[in-house]
Amino acid sequence: MRALVAAAALLLAGCFDQGQEFQQLAPPSLPPGAVAVLAGPPDDVFPLQAGARYDYAAKFGLGGNGPFTGAAAFSVVGAWRVGERTIARVGVQSTYFGRTRRDIYVFTREAGWIGLFEKDPPDKVTLFMPTRLEGHGPWDVATGEGTGRAEVEATEAVTVPAGTFAGCKRIRYRNEGVQTTMTLWMAPRVGLVQADVAMQIGPVPLNGRLQLAHVVRPH
Repeated sequence: MRALVAAAALLLAGCFDQGQEFQQLAPPSLPPGAVAVLAGPPDDVFPLQAGARYDYAAKFGLGGNGPFTGAAAFSVVGAWRVGERTIARVGVQSTYFGRTRRDIYVFTREAGWIGLFEKDPPDKVTLFMPTRLEGHGPWDVATGEGTGRAEVEATEAVTVPAGTFAGCKRIRYRNEGVQTTMTLWMAPRVGLVQADVAMQIGPVPLNGRLQLAHVVRPH
């Protein structure tokens, strides 16, 4: 999965990769002409502030089995600006079934949208969320697996192991072509605090919930 999935289901899906472990992440060096910045303003629901770390607890069922548990850490290892584009490099470490996987993803903020580079090094960007959600109507999310539809359904408080977060935007994403439904709760100044995911891993259904357990924000 891509785009919104990188914000939630990628953390859940680490258990399905049977490949080699990735090496420990290292902070990136800034490209020529780049200026180090915070990736988002203080009230942003997707701030990706450099130096921030988010620890999540996951619970999911695979097929008729479960519930299984896991954990994931989402670390912003660098953020900078090049021209009108702001970039954040994010490390994701997930642990399921005694296996640990480490990946790097690169997000961008440009022209009023938040996107994800499809590869690292990047050559394509999928725009998946407007930077301003208040009053925004439904929008399309086009990926290599087809086009899904996302919308803000409500603003509400959510309680997770890390605490209660007021004013969360509840975003529903559906992609009927790949049988995926995702609900994200995004908190101002924090980011993703909870995600519910229902998707297909080949012929096998996956249902899961990801909840923020601890957050460390730089001063």
